[in-house]
Amino acid sequence: MLAYIIKRLALAVPVFLGVSIIVFVLMVSTPGDPVLVRIGLDPNVSPEKVESARRELGLDQPIHIQYIKFLEKLLQGDLGYNIRTGRPVVLDIMETLPNTMTLAVTSLLLAITIGIPAGIISAKKQYSKVDDFVSVGSLLAASMPNFWLALVLILVFSYWLKLLPISGYGTPLHLILPTIALGGALAGTITRFTRSNLLEIIRQDFIRTAKAKGLKDRVVIFKHALKNAYIPIITVIGLQFGTLLAGAFFVEVVFAYPGIGRLAVQAILQKNYPVIQGVILVVSISFVLINLLIDIIYAYIDPRVRYE
Repeated sequence: MLAYIIKRLALAVPVFLGVSIIVFVLMVSTPGDPVLVRIGLDPNVSPEKVESARRELGLDQPIHIQYIKFLEKLLQGDLGYNIRTGRPVVLDIMETLPNTMTLAVTSLLLAITIGIPAGIISAKKQYSKVDDFVSVGSLLAASMPNFWLALVLILVFSYWLKLLPISGYGTPLHLILPTIALGGALAGTITRFTRSNLLEIIRQDFIRTAKAKGLKDRVVIFKHALKNAYIPIITVIGLQFGTLLAGAFFVEVVFAYPGIGRLAVQAILQKNYPVIQGVILVVSISFVLINLLIDIIYAYIDPRVRYE
């Protein structure tokens, strides 16, 4: 297992390198001048001041030199400085990433709490009205864009009913609407995946044998069927957790939630490329580590899984 983990971490290095190259090229290729973000849009700014700011940011050098210096700083844990505020990008990310992780974890817990039980009920009552209701509901939930659902939730619970705050951060009430908006689609995906996997497993011989022994349906489902469906379900949950971090970008903007997604959107609008590079690298690292964690969990859930 240790050798497998080391191998996976080593394979992650080219992934990070490729992501950094793509992001760097996109940032230098997009229209706009980061120098204007730094010194402002005052038309009376002298050309000397513009050139001084360009040298300070290292933008007067060839692109490949800029990228090499970026990698050198990255290896030292330096993601550069926020062009607009002058603060280290690491500090901006450290302040906002915990908020995004909190939102992602609560959304994932909500999705699991709804998705797995709903999938089990739907599979047990296949072709019934309950199954039809759960199937349609999960399809609608999985199809709705999270930013659209966020706007509907604000309209209903904040504007009409005035039960929950529209935006902000600081209390558990501020997490409710963003969590529902972000976890709703994932709950629909988990429901459909749980249902399809259980329906495939409950038709197998060992399930019929368990029923023939007189075991209760609850025991057959939870001890035999669901246990064998855990690996594909956990795979989907792990992959979807990575998409939660990306989906949080839009939800955080709608709710003015101070997370890493909102930080990234603001940086994109400002062409604040050090912040954008830092955010994408951190999200990429999180995604790779989450998938590695899921692979490790496989061995503990199913003893048949072994890594060479």
